[in-house]
Amino acid sequence: MLIGCNYWAGHAAVDMWREWRPEQIARELDTLKKLGIERIRIFPNWRDFQPLEISRTVMNWPRELLLAGKRLPDSGAGKYGVDETMLERMEQLLDFAHARNLTVDVALITGWMSGELFAPPAFAGRDLLTDPLVLYWQTVLIHAVVGRFKAHPAIAAWSPGNETNCMQKLHSRAEAAHWMRSIADAIRTEDPVHPITSGMHSLQPASAGRIDQEGAAWTIQDNAEMFDLLTVHPYPLCTPHCDVSRPDEFRNLFHAAAEMTYYATVGKRPCIVEEIGAFSQMFMGEETKYSYLKGALWNCWSHGCREFLWWCACSHTFANRDPYTWCALERELGLLDENGTPEAFSAAISEFVQVRDLLPCEQLPPAQSDAVCVLTEGQDAWANAYGCFLLAEQAGLRIQFAWCGDSLPQSQLYFVPGITGVNVMEQSDYEILLKRAETGARVIFSCNDGFLAPSARYWEFVPQFTERCDDQVVVDAGEFKFECARKRRYRIDPGASRALAFVDGEPVLFEKQFARGSLVLFTLPLEEYAATARNAINQPETFPAYLLYRKLAEGFIAPRIVDSPVPKCSCSCHRLDERRAIAVYVNNSPEPCTGFLRLADGWRIESIHHGSPHRLVPHDALICTIVQQTQR
Repeated sequence: MLIGCNYWAGHAAVDMWREWRPEQIARELDTLKKLGIERIRIFPNWRDFQPLEISRTVMNWPRELLLAGKRLPDSGAGKYGVDETMLERMEQLLDFAHARNLTVDVALITGWMSGELFAPPAFAGRDLLTDPLVLYWQTVLIHAVVGRFKAHPAIAAWSPGNETNCMQKLHSRAEAAHWMRSIADAIRTEDPVHPITSGMHSLQPASAGRIDQEGAAWTIQDNAEMFDLLTVHPYPLCTPHCDVSRPDEFRNLFHAAAEMTYYATVGKRPCIVEEIGAFSQMFMGEETKYSYLKGALWNCWSHGCREFLWWCACSHTFANRDPYTWCALERELGLLDENGTPEAFSAAISEFVQVRDLLPCEQLPPAQSDAVCVLTEGQDAWANAYGCFLLAEQAGLRIQFAWCGDSLPQSQLYFVPGITGVNVMEQSDYEILLKRAETGARVIFSCNDGFLAPSARYWEFVPQFTERCDDQVVVDAGEFKFECARKRRYRIDPGASRALAFVDGEPVLFEKQFARGSLVLFTLPLEEYAATARNAINQPETFPAYLLYRKLAEGFIAPRIVDSPVPKCSCSCHRLDERRAIAVYVNNSPEPCTGFLRLADGWRIESIHHGSPHRLVPHDALICTIVQQTQR
């Protein structure tokens, strides 16, 4: 996993290109390199790189675009409305990076940054993503920048910009797709070699051909079609359901890994953690930042993350510079303080890189997937994905995600969490899941406030009635109990199905067995509750719902080589060959962990690369090569 950070110079941040101080920038890059940074993401401020103005004539009619108050020249960068001085400064920064063996990702249309819009004066009052005039000049800016620097040895990737889905509120998916296609084509016309990262966040899943209205204009699948790498920006404060418990506990230590896996497997494209950070000191102190960063690094690495970029390189505690004057969250974000000195928490990066470089393989082989989580229409898809992911991690399962309208990956175990409303999925998609159950898989539905049809004849239960409610209930699964919220009561008699769990003696978990597989229906929104209840998932001793996942997985997943009886200590197995594998255990807790190691019969530790098999300190990992002993 490559480690990097997003870069604005400490002295001026968003005004870095205007107030150019190459000596300070060189010093900061030196410091970042010593910390272990390998890539920086930079932002050519659109306002500065293409400072177009507009002249007007009678009745305020626009007449001509100007550069520095003059007509555009017919050659050079000025032909594209681009300031040559800014290109020279960008080249100097790229040279600095290359000299320090730093690679660079360039966010081309940086019109949105840290809560403020930075558009050229000529485009004031225009739509920045849909106006044809604006879109044309965005593409020629790309021509000027990409065409000039595509052969520079520091360039690693391009992106359309920084969170460009924040630049304008769109009203249709088609508008977003048109903008992305135009920008992607412009980049690839100039440079078909380097990958294009999405640069966006807060995306939604959607079926092909679905014409969604505002709120779902930017989709995971459309971004995956247009770009080579998907991106997530997993800030706890800005992501739903991630700011309801302490940052260095189980829930939030998996936020980045869960969101990355969600995007990558729904989009069927690799996904990177492009921005992750801790915001102000009041949000996270130095010790908590260190623990949060350390745990997030290990979890992202063990889930196959390719790149992990911190936000930001430097802190920006300015008293007289927008947007920092009004937005407190943008001031204390840096790996380096106002004096360019590394903050204490940045040691987590140095420590991770040192361990990573001593491991026996450059890229950790992927762990085998145990189950597929199928997300459906009408629900809070992220809440159900996040809750399913967290419960699976506590149960020792690795899951991937799929959208109900896309092709369904083959698996022996499917979770279909939190069905909501009356348009859950197309009948044909429902029938595919039923067929998978009949032919050997276990398919587990859970209900939020939704309906499936036909239902009774598949599960062979006898529905009585349903009623809306809003209460907290205790689920009795025999060997264990746990609380869960309920939005709808489904009164069902088991009939020929088997009841596996109860609320006040009333069955809530039903199984219909086939010759080879089974269907399971849980009439409570377990996954959404796990994602949204304040501390439930962080307290598995009082919320042992993960045991239900373990129970339902039995007989439908491959035997575990690596396991952990401690739910806060996650584990994974990464096969090197038929007899050898790398085992990874991560302590996702602020307390030391013991008794966590469990290997299948016939397997033993061959060598330890990091950590202790007897006691894991908080937020640390055990990484070891394990080998299967040959039978005599």
